[in-house]
Amino acid sequence: MLMALLSAPLTPEQLEHMKDVGVWVPFILFSPPAGVISVSMMDPQIYTFQYPPGNEHYRWGCLCNGFGVGHTYGGTFYGYTDGDASYYSLTNLGSGYGTWGPSVYQWWTRTQTTDGRIEVYQEYSYCPSVGALRGRATIRNLTGYTLTGVKFKRYIDWDMNPGYFVNNYFYWDAGNSMCYAVANSWAHYAGLTGITPTSTYALYGWSYFYTYNTTIDYTSYTGDGYCLLDWYIGNLGPYASVNINYCYVAGNSYSALVSARALCGTCPLASDGELGVDEGNSIKNPSFEYSNGFIVVKNYSGEITIYRLDGSIYAKGKFNNGDRIRVNKGVYIIKIEGATFRVVAK
Repeated sequence: MLMALLSAPLTPEQLEHMKDVGVWVPFILFSPPAGVISVSMMDPQIYTFQYPPGNEHYRWGCLCNGFGVGHTYGGTFYGYTDGDASYYSLTNLGSGYGTWGPSVYQWWTRTQTTDGRIEVYQEYSYCPSVGALRGRATIRNLTGYTLTGVKFKRYIDWDMNPGYFVNNYFYWDAGNSMCYAVANSWAHYAGLTGITPTSTYALYGWSYFYTYNTTIDYTSYTGDGYCLLDWYIGNLGPYASVNINYCYVAGNSYSALVSARALCGTCPLASDGELGVDEGNSIKNPSFEYSNGFIVVKNYSGEITIYRLDGSIYAKGKFNNGDRIRVNKGVYIIKIEGATFRVVAK
């Protein structure tokens, strides 16, 4: 695939003009100062990285980056993007942009499943000084009934050294919900990390990006790996929505990835500070994590029902952000208004 690299980002007016006259540059490279991550994009919801600029992490022409969304209402449904511009059981409803440089680049996309039941509104922001690209997906139930088994995925193939199937090293960092790849020079790192904790992941996700199910495979892998993160939302009530937050990070060390992940939230989305139609009714990134015998409530206060795997109620009541609920080993299903979460107590 032809890669067109530009020394400076185009203005929104230049981009629109190019579309109007039927000319479109396949990739645009945002070039920050030396030593900081670069981001290039084609379809606004698909992008790739260089660290440092000029060293490709994501092999040109791989066509292996995107997202998927599915549910189990009335039978399993799953739609996804592939080929960096192709949609399978998804309809692209459009895209736009907010602030466009020089310290932040913002854009958004809107996609709907072909069965008309789910809309995915995604916002992106890239801050060159941070070394991270921030993303937020708002998963919205478009129907008047509860959808079951709702889930969302993001995935990317990184060949950290030039060429095919080279000995890249892939690792799973459970504490940061991060799948990251390392070049065999140990100088180039790139990660896909869930700010909203993931439910499942795969380091060799080639069989899972186009299917509803994901099977956890490795905690480390050498070879032609494929980073995939899977967020299981569960039940999504009528017209309800839930946010999934994630980041793409890069750097010259593992600590640089963790630092970029921590700073990722400081790169503003267009909707930050001004909740609009797409954000006003969304659940704001709640999470329930298991830690040392307790389920910990994070970013949520309200009514919670916790079920055992057999369907019986384990606990029910009003809980606040930071509350700890003692549990035994096992799998628990946590339901709040508009969303369902699964927690494994080990």
